[in-house]
Amino acid sequence: MQFLFKKSLNYLFIIFLSIFALSGCTQKFSDSFSTLNASLDSFVDIELTPEQLIKLPYNSAYVRLNDGKQVLMILALIEENKINRSQRLKWVSSDNLMIITENGRIIKTQGFDDDLMSISPSLSMRFGIPLLSVSNKTTGYYDWAPNYRYQFSAEVSSNLIGQELKTLQSWSVPSTHLTETVIFLELETNITNHYWLNENNKVISSIQYLGPNMGKIEMSFVKDFIPQ
Repeated sequence: MQFLFKKSLNYLFIIFLSIFALSGCTQKFSDSFSTLNASLDSFVDIELTPEQLIKLPYNSAYVRLNDGKQVLMILALIEENKINRSQRLKWVSSDNLMIITENGRIIKTQGFDDDLMSISPSLSMRFGIPLLSVSNKTTGYYDWAPNYRYQFSAEVSSNLIGQELKTLQSWSVPSTHLTETVIFLELETNITNHYWLNENNKVISSIQYLGPNMGKIEMSFVKDFIPQ
């Protein structure tokens, strides 16, 4: 019975993809996306087959908040960070949550109970083995909402865990596992983030905390994004 139910959901998703592909209107995309996910969210984790991911014409990511249901987020917008020329990717969910990433790092969120407003200066260029061999420590400032929690200083250090076979969907990817410890000086506490990088030093999966005692976000980029 469960198999038939999931099969029906997969069929609904294929219909959705067809509608989405034929529509050039952002509002129609938003409405269709919301309608589909409203029918799925209450039942099971969203998990597409490799064939469905290939047919999906949009870059996507699986996201799980605080060990809750796995949802699909779609890449809605690409902007350039004018300071370091990196691309900022805006991912949206059916219920209007937004996550902004830069080189795999979550740098801003919108719609969560606690939102990460910014990290300054940008820490997004820290990833990659060469950077770790030069220096694995830096400093930054975190801003959160609500309640105007601005300019909390942090010391950030990275650690190389080693090579792992990271499973994404139904395939596995050789990856480098890094951890990152962020110590918040005024708060006298810390968080530890995890990143998995592929052979091109691109983040393919991560576990990141928005801040101390705030949301944990697991994010896997299951549909590859290739900068133009």
